[in-house]
Amino acid sequence: MKNFYKIIGVDQKASSREIKKRFREKALKIHPDKSGQDTKAEFVELYEAYEILIDSRKRARYDKIYDWVKSPE
Repeated sequence: MKNFYKIIGVDQKASSREIKKRFREKALKIHPDKSGQDTKAEFVELYEAYEILIDSRKRARYDKIYDWVKSPE
């Protein structure tokens, strides 16, 4: 399972404002039109992480599943 917090570069306790700020900073660096490189896959992954973490319901569901997956039985 992908660690969306790591992809964006924030802590799991980060606020929505902090997530949005880090997303924008990283998006400007890796956007395919801005970077001049083939970063489409990386940008799509970043946007996917942002879409989950910025929505409080999706983020809560993601956190629950991620904690369950990473915790040993």
